[in-house]
Amino acid sequence: MLRRGLTSALAVAAATLLLGALAAPATAAPKRTWAGFEPPSPSYPGESVTRDVPITMDDGVVLSADVTAPALADGSPAPGRFPVIIEQTPYSKALAPATRYAAYGYVYVLVDVRGTGTSDGAFGVLDERERRDGRELVAWAARQPW
Repeated sequence: MLRRGLTSALAVAAATLLLGALAAPATAAPKRTWAGFEPPSPSYPGESVTRDVPITMDDGVVLSADVTAPALADGSPAPGRFPVIIEQTPYSKALAPATRYAAYGYVYVLVDVRGTGTSDGAFGVLDERERRDGRELVAWAARQPW
């Protein structure tokens, strides 16, 4: 009899907890942000995209890049010089998602590594030649007017 009473009491307690949890109002977790951080607003309303820009390496191989730069609302290039983000990809720059770097004042240079996409040459996985190409791409970008 005692066992039966204990089982009944536990069942009632479990049902009460379950019903209480179901009846409690759902509250959303507070939005978590970095202390004092406000995301910046875009500075440039447009972007200028130049596809398949040829960049010749010191061994004569031509790499192909898509260059996205800040632009004014009418699509004309924004005046001034901008920091540059260079990305090299073996997966074809045509597959890259659209970026928003230009809106925030960056030039984005996406390069097919040698032997891939629309770049010439032979593909080598992270070899010395690809590293040298990276250094040459940085030097090339530094010479550009943007």
